[in-house]
Amino acid sequence: PVRAFPRTIMNGQIMLLRKLSLAPRSAFCFGFFCLLIVGLGFLSARQASILNQAEQKVELNIVPNISLWGSIQLDLMSLRNSNSKLRNPVEPETVKTESLKNVRLVIESLHGTLASMTPLAVTPDGKAALDSIKENVLAYEAVEEKYLAIVASKDFPAATVFSDVEIRAVNVKVMSSLQALKEINERNAREIGNEAAEAYSRALTLVFTVVIVALITSVLFAWLFTRSLIVPVNHSLNIAGRIANNDLSEEIKADGKDEMGRLVVSLSVMQANLRTAMTKISDSAIQLAATSEEMHAVTEDASKGLLRQSDEIEMAAAAVTQMSSAVDGMASNAAQAFNAATQANTTALDGRNKVDATVEAISLMVC
Repeated sequence: PVRAFPRTIMNGQIMLLRKLSLAPRSAFCFGFFCLLIVGLGFLSARQASILNQAEQKVELNIVPNISLWGSIQLDLMSLRNSNSKLRNPVEPETVKTESLKNVRLVIESLHGTLASMTPLAVTPDGKAALDSIKENVLAYEAVEEKYLAIVASKDFPAATVFSDVEIRAVNVKVMSSLQALKEINERNAREIGNEAAEAYSRALTLVFTVVIVALITSVLFAWLFTRSLIVPVNHSLNIAGRIANNDLSEEIKADGKDEMGRLVVSLSVMQANLRTAMTKISDSAIQLAATSEEMHAVTEDASKGLLRQSDEIEMAAAAVTQMSSAVDGMASNAAQAFNAATQANTTALDGRNKVDATVEAISLMVC
C-alpha cells in the first residue's frame, strides 16, 4: 500500500494530463519549462540588481568620498607648507607672494571640495560628520586670516607661535572630523560589502535551489508527459494486436479525452463493428449450410428424376427406332405404290389418247 500510494498519485497526474489534447498538453509542459527559465532569469536579474546597487553605492558614494577626503588632506598639507613659507624670513618675496596666492587657492579648493561632498552625504552620520568638517574648515579659515594678518605685520616669531598653537589646534579638529568621515565611509563600505556578499550568497542559494527544483520538476513533467503518450500507445497496440488475432471478447474502455483516448474509442467501435460483422457472417454461414443441405436433397431428387427420365427416354428411343423401321417400310411401299400409280396414270393417258384417236376416227368415218 505504501508503494502503491505514489503510483496512484502518478497515475492520477497522468490522467489529468490525458484530459488535455496533445497540443495543449505540449504547450502546458513546455510552457512550464519556459516559466522556470523566466523565473530563474528574474531571480538572477534581481540579485544582480542588488549587487549592482551595492557597486553603484561604492562607485558613486564611497569612492568619491575617499577621493575628496584625500583632496582635503592634500589641501591642508599644501596650506601648512605655504604657511611655513610665509613665516620664514629667508624666503624671497616672490615665493611668499606665490605662497599667499596658493593659500587663497587652497581655501577656495576646500570650499569647492566640501560643496562636492554635500550630495554624497546621504546618511545621518555622514551629514553630521560633513557639517563638523565644514565648521572646522570655517574655523580654520578664520584662524588662517589671523595668521596672514600676523605674517603681513612681519611678526614672524608671533606667527610661528600662532601656527604652532592656534593653527595646529584647528588643524587637529579638521583632521579629527576628516577621520570621523573616513571611518563612516569605511563602515559604509564594509556594510555595502556585507550586503553584496549576502546578496551573492542569497543569489547562489536561490539559483541552486531553483535549478534543483527546476531539474526535479522538469524530470517529473517529462516523465509524466512521456508516460501520457507511451501508456495509451501501448494500450492501443495491445488492442490492435488482440483484434488482429481475432480476439474480440475483451471489452475496450477508453481512459482519456486526448487523441489516444479517441483512438481507443475508435478501436472499440471497430471491434464492435467487427463483432457484429462476424455474427452476421456466422448467421449467414448457418443459413448457407441449411440452404446447401436443401439444395443437396433437391439435387438428389432431381438426379433420381433424371434417371427415370433417362430410362423412359431410352424406352422411347427404342420405340422410335421400331417406329422408324416401320416408317421406313411404309415409305418403301408408298414409293412402290407411287411408281405403280405413275405407270398406271401413264398407261391411262396413253389409253385415253388412243380412245380419243379412235373416237375421232370413227367420227370421220361416220361423216
